[in-house]
Amino acid sequence: MDNFYDLNDFIMFLLRKWKNCLGIIFISVLIFVGTRGGKLINQYINQNENNNIETNNNEDEPVWTKALVNIEITPLYYEKNGEIFDKTQTIIEGYRKLGISQNVMEQLYNTWFEKESEESVRRKQKLHEYGYILDKEVKYPYEKVDFWGQFLMDGVDINSISRTVGVDNSKEYIMTMGFKSTDEELALQIANDYARIVTELVKEEVGEFEYNILGNTVLYELPAASAGAQTTRYLSSGGSNTYISKKYVVLQSIKGAIWGGMFGVIIAIVLIFFAYMMSHKINTLNDLEGYNKTILGLGFVNSSKYCKLRAKIYSVLGGKIWDPTGHEQIIDSINWVANNEKYYSVAVMGSGNDKITKKMVLALNEKASNVKYYYCDWNMSLEELEQEYKNENKNVIIIEEFGISLKKEVKDELNQIAKRNMNLIGIVGIES
Repeated sequence: MDNFYDLNDFIMFLLRKWKNCLGIIFISVLIFVGTRGGKLINQYINQNENNNIETNNNEDEPVWTKALVNIEITPLYYEKNGEIFDKTQTIIEGYRKLGISQNVMEQLYNTWFEKESEESVRRKQKLHEYGYILDKEVKYPYEKVDFWGQFLMDGVDINSISRTVGVDNSKEYIMTMGFKSTDEELALQIANDYARIVTELVKEEVGEFEYNILGNTVLYELPAASAGAQTTRYLSSGGSNTYISKKYVVLQSIKGAIWGGMFGVIIAIVLIFFAYMMSHKINTLNDLEGYNKTILGLGFVNSSKYCKLRAKIYSVLGGKIWDPTGHEQIIDSINWVANNEKYYSVAVMGSGNDKITKKMVLALNEKASNVKYYYCDWNMSLEELEQEYKNENKNVIIIEEFGISLKKEVKDELNQIAKRNMNLIGIVGIES
């Protein structure tokens, strides 16, 4: 608990555990995407089959299908004379104004009128068959006004739309527009084309803005019977179904990934914080400095292209210079001290990774001139050391690896050195 308030130490520990952080974040993202996206993918795969079943069950019944496109407008603000204004309402009003404009209606008329006209012939036959319309109405021609009246804005057909009716979506920033027909597939195609055309025109008029297509909503309702007509059958209830598009599935999966990433970051920080507080290993510079011994240098196992960056970050956070070359500068520094103090032999030991210690011994001997460095097992007694090297080796350097060396073993190691009357030149901290 000594480093509880040392934020710099914790950040260094966090950087050392970046692989663990990424692993936790990745797992969190997978869980969120799998939970959120998996359910939507199942719905998307199964919806066509379900829709076909519903359509087949009612294929003889003349039922109006209202295909609606739900467009969520991202709030947009601008500053004028130091005041903040909401431009979102202007965008929504743009949809309402342009959505009932003659320009839009003419485009849609030229594209879709013939197909819907063909559907109207079938529709009238069914309406007459089930008693919704009179004999004379079957012969009424399908006109432009009939086609235009099938478009919906805020849930109301545009022939009867006014600014005082319909759904007020200004606060929710959601526009609902669509088309009704007795052919569900055709209704969806026309509704999506309608939304696309109006959105492009709104962008031209008010400028670029962000929006999100929330998908299609499909509502079913029975036709209204003409005065004097007597229907032969009634549906027990109207049905409704929300259509899920591929884009919607992808966007929701991306949102799940973002939320998973954010949640994963929090979990990673919390878990690594507890690991940092409860660890019995040498993890930070403060852990080494806590022994009140000379720090000969701080470096890395191998020199890599990230060494300089890591060395700089650690130097800033820890307040002590790290060797950006890996450990070359540390080797030179130790040799300089040994030559300057006229040490003829130096034992090198460490309670952590023996491979690192032996590697440092080789590197020291390669550059040494008058000094001989020996690898020494820190559990070896002084008598055993003298017998092995046939030399009274009184000078020692210890090499400790961050995240590997245990605090208790380093303490025992220092006690052994003190008992043997050996001269501790200093400690080297190595990062793997």
